[in-house]
Amino acid sequence: IYGRPKAAAFLASRGAKLNLESAAGAGRLDIVETSFRADRALVPPATKRQLQAGFLWACMYGHEDVVDFLLEHGAVFRDTAGTGATGLHWAAGGGHIGIVKRLLELGSPLEEMNRWGGSVLGHAGHGFEHDTSKVDFIPTFEALLRAGAKIQGPWLEWIGKLKNRSATEKARVAEVFRRYGAAT
Repeated sequence: IYGRPKAAAFLASRGAKLNLESAAGAGRLDIVETSFRADRALVPPATKRQLQAGFLWACMYGHEDVVDFLLEHGAVFRDTAGTGATGLHWAAGGGHIGIVKRLLELGSPLEEMNRWGGSVLGHAGHGFEHDTSKVDFIPTFEALLRAGAKIQGPWLEWIGKLKNRSATEKARVAEVFRRYGAAT
């Protein structure tokens, strides 16, 4: 699934067998739910690690319904399951504002560092810089900063140097950071 959620969803729609982890990443709540039914006809029983990894995949790819279901069934919002980042990191890095808000409501820590030394805000910045979809990261940055994320480092300078974002996008993001105290 990693990096290819559309391909995974396509293969699943053509009958590829999915476990809880891959079904969560493909956004297939119908299959994820079968891991918790007594008959378990479609997928083998999931381990706690698969449940947690599935939760992180769902956060990464923006599958809010799957995230909510897995939280209700034992996923832990702080557990990285060996991926190097929490669900909030992955959701922020994808600009998935609904999941970001849900995890903030649950008390997900903003300043916990991922394995690469980045905070949740930094993970969102990485997503903004490298994401090729048309996700609007402004609501994600706003939510994180409103929740108390610390602005560390030369964010305004970094925003100005981005090559793959339009001048309008960069100006909008810079304005958000200025409003929350980013220094020039």
